[in-house]
Amino acid sequence: MRGHYTKFALLALYAWGCASIEEDAQVGEDKAGSRSCSQRYIPSGSRVQTQSIPYEYAQACTGGEQSGARKIGNYIRSQFAPLMNLSIDGRGIQIYNCRQVRGGRARSLHSEGRAVDIFIPTQPGWVADNAKGDIIANWLIDNAQELGVQQLIWDKTLWQASGDTPRHRCYRGESPHVDHIHLELSWSAAREETLFFTDGPQSLRVPPPIPTSWFGERCSTPNECITTGGQAPVCVGAETGAGFCTISCAGYCDDLPGAPISFCVEATALQLTGGGYCLPTTSNGICQTDPASTPVTQARYIGMSNAAEANATVCMPLSVVSTDPEPDPEPDPEPDPEPDPEPDPEPDPEPDP
Repeated sequence: MRGHYTKFALLALYAWGCASIEEDAQVGEDKAGSRSCSQRYIPSGSRVQTQSIPYEYAQACTGGEQSGARKIGNYIRSQFAPLMNLSIDGRGIQIYNCRQVRGGRARSLHSEGRAVDIFIPTQPGWVADNAKGDIIANWLIDNAQELGVQQLIWDKTLWQASGDTPRHRCYRGESPHVDHIHLELSWSAAREETLFFTDGPQSLRVPPPIPTSWFGERCSTPNECITTGGQAPVCVGAETGAGFCTISCAGYCDDLPGAPISFCVEATALQLTGGGYCLPTTSNGICQTDPASTPVTQARYIGMSNAAEANATVCMPLSVVSTDPEPDPEPDPEPDPEPDPEPDPEPDPEPDP
């Protein structure tokens, strides 16, 4: 009887251990403390709830990254570099790290070289830049089957390619993952056996357009404009074929490293209505943005901000600057002609003698 009990106890302990590993691997860092998920990444796309890739747990450290993980990481960087933080070691991609899940007992998939961290620049205050990271995360989920993605964590959200629906939930781990996307790959992906490797990148859904234009730079649609602070960009004058990028503001504008300092101006200066919009300032009095623009001095739009009154010379695209020639001045009216002088009256004729 004791033998049967011992066997049962061992089975129960094994089952508990598996449940514990699953909890650690999928929930893991929840143990480290609660974080608010009132605002987090919400996956979007046609395949968010339909992927089916069984979860494979990490067992031990392998001593290095898997070749499939490295090739997928390189491909992601080749497609999404403008959205990534390439100043991080590994040029924005990190894979191998022999460690446990932070705050848990299970092995991290980094220890098997099957987890890829994709670093994204943060907004001020260490806030996720969803305008950048969401593009990559949604594309990875949309191509999970072809790539071999079994799990993804980004901006306080964990998404899995298997299990109950919804496939995503709030992630309250030690790291909210606001500065990087944590991508976990199946062993098939790690060993280069998924469609991405057997059929090539053409098996993947095409990445969306990557925003590359900053304030005052050329655009034909808002999707081409880099955004900031989660606000929707605006492509002013897109209907003319010579649009330029801007974004709404009140008092201040964010700046992009390497780009001219930006300044918040009244919407009416751009032939828009309501609030203010960001424009680049001049460099030594010269505009260096595209399309052609001209220096114009503008007052700061303050709105409800605490910004101080100020003026700056901004680069105003010519498409919104009036170029109509000044009308010719009315010519001075011709003076009325002098009336002809009255002729002297003819003298009365002399009478005949």
